[in-house]
Amino acid sequence: MRRYAQPWEAALASSLACSGMVMASTGDQSLYGSSRTSRTFLTVHQVGGRPLEVIQGPQSSWRFRPHFHAGDEIVRLLAGRARLRLRTTCREIAEGETVVVPAGMVHRFEPLDDKGWAFTSEFVLRPANTPSAGSPDAPAGDELAKRAMMRLAHRRTLQTDVDSIARDCAVSAGHLARAFRRVTGTSLHNFHVLLALHKAKAQLKEGALLVDAAVDSGFYDQAHLTREFVRTFGMTPGTFRSAWMDR
Repeated sequence: MRRYAQPWEAALASSLACSGMVMASTGDQSLYGSSRTSRTFLTVHQVGGRPLEVIQGPQSSWRFRPHFHAGDEIVRLLAGRARLRLRTTCREIAEGETVVVPAGMVHRFEPLDDKGWAFTSEFVLRPANTPSAGSPDAPAGDELAKRAMMRLAHRRTLQTDVDSIARDCAVSAGHLARAFRRVTGTSLHNFHVLLALHKAKAQLKEGALLVDAAVDSGFYDQAHLTREFVRTFGMTPGTFRSAWMDR
């Protein structure tokens, strides 16, 4: 069975690839996730014996929270204009353009005007043994971020408890928070929520009930999972589950 990289592994690999560059904030303070009224649509196709996720978003003022994907994301802008914010830079994208966001890279899209933008995204999973652009000899800050990611991945609730993680890593909470943001481009808590979302997605793909996926992934309840899911992906977890069950 082919093994695919775990979400925190993919995120770390992409973070290492940009290590040492000047950071452009991905804007954690505005976690609206999407238009408040519009929703994205997901279909799952079989291509070469493997599932391919395709997300479509009709023209709207999409504003996704800083997030990452387990696979490379190929985004095609169908209408309007948008700004793509990455950990180290940002760029404007116009109708007809295509961009690729590497697996694990924290990013966010936002509208450039009140006309909004329409898009389609395809996701290509990376096998776990795919070489990354990051150096295996990570600087101290990157190793610290990796240890923090591993601890976040094994927490059973979404109580991030930065102080506890910092003690486990033998650094101050402030130092850990700064080092983590420098490497990943986002906060410890936001990254923690993203890991929980990816865990829930993995269970939903296998047909788990929404409430079970929510609680098992660390969310308080199904409503909590739904709120965070919509903010991050523009769709409900029920929509995501149905697309995988109907493939």
